Amino acid sequence: NLPTGVSSILRDQNDLYAFICNEGDSSLTKIQLFQCNNSSIPSFNEVTPPSYYYDSPGVYNIYYVINEGLPTVDVQCKTIAVLSKPAYTLSPNVNMCLNDTAKVWAISIEADSIRWTRNYRDDTMFLRQDSVKVWPDYSLWYPVVFYYPSGCVTTDSVDVTISQVYADAGPDRTISDGASTILGGPNCSAGLGYTYYWQPYQYLGVGDTLIPNPAAAPPFDYTYFLTVTELNDGLGCTAYDTVTVHVNCGDFVVPNAFSPSSANSGVNKFGILNNQIAHLNYFRVYDRWGTLVFQTNDPSGRWDGTFNNTPSPEGVYVWEADGYCQNGNHVNKKGNVSLMR
Repeated sequence: NLPTGVSSILRDQNDLYAFICNEGDSSLTKIQLFQCNNSSIPSFNEVTPPSYYYDSPGVYNIYYVINEGLPTVDVQCKTIAVLSKPAYTLSPNVNMCLNDTAKVWAISIEADSIRWTRNYRDDTMFLRQDSVKVWPDYSLWYPVVFYYPSGCVTTDSVDVTISQVYADAGPDRTISDGASTILGGPNCSAGLGYTYYWQPYQYLGVGDTLIPNPAAAPPFDYTYFLTVTELNDGLGCTAYDTVTVHVNCGDFVVPNAFSPSSANSGVNKFGILNNQIAHLNYFRVYDRWGTLVFQTNDPSGRWDGTFNNTPSPEGVYVWEADGYCQNGNHVNKKGNVSLMR
C-alpha cells in the first residue's frame, strides 16, 4: 500500500499505538504495541501503587505519568532488571514420630546468608545456619529465607509431618482387695492402624495384653506399662504410658450369689475373694433360722452349698467374717448371699 509515514506514538490508558499513512489506497494502518504481560498488575491509576512482581527474568520498563491531558504532562521511565531466581537446595520434606528430632537443611552457594524464621521448637542457636534441628508436636512447615548480594530475597520451606500416636493407660486408681478394674483412658489412639501391648501380663485376662482396655485384678499394688504402635505410615511410631493400680484391703469382698449346681456359672462355691487377708479369725454362713451351715478360718476356704453332706435348699443365707489384712487393718463384716440351683 506504499506506506509513506508513521505518526507519533499515542497512548490511550494502558494501550500504545501509532498510525501509518498508505499512499497506495489513501488508507491508515494501525500499529498496536501490546504491553508487557509478565507483571502481576498491568498498571495502576492511583497515587500509591501496590507492590508487584514479574513472572520471568528480563529487562522491563516502568512508565510514570503525571498531569495527563494537561500542558504540564510529564512522563518518566525506569528500567527494571529482573534477575533469575538463584539456585538453592532444600532437604526433602520430613515424616517423623512425635517427640523425635529431625535436621532440616538449606544450601545455596550464591547466598550471603540464610535464616530460618519459624522459631518454634527448633534449635535457636542455628537459625542463621544452613541446617537446624526441629522437634514440632504437630505437622507444620519451617520457612527459610535466602539473602543474595544482588539484593534478591528468596523464601521457601520444608514441610514436617508428625505421626500422632498417643498412649493413655488411664489414671491411677484404687480398688478393693479382690476386685478388678478396666485399664486404659479416653485419649489413647484407636483404630485398626494401631497395636497395643500391656506389660507385665500378670493379673490380666487371657489375651488382654493386646487390647486397648484390659481387665486387671492384681492382689496388691501393681504398675502396668502400655505401648501403642502406629502402623499406617510405615514409621512404626510408638507412645508409652503407665498406670498404677492400688489395692485397698479395708473390707471383705464376697459375691452376692452363687450356684453350686453349675460348674460353668463362674461362681459355684462361696467364699472370700480377698487376696490380702493375713489372718482370718472366722468366716461363717447361717441359714434363715440361724443354723451354722459352714465355717472356716482359711482365707481360701469356700462353702460348696451343702450341710452335713446334704445340698442346702435355695434361699438367702447370712454370712459374717472377721480378720486382719496384710497392712494390719482389722476387718469385720456381715452380709447376705443367695444360693441358687
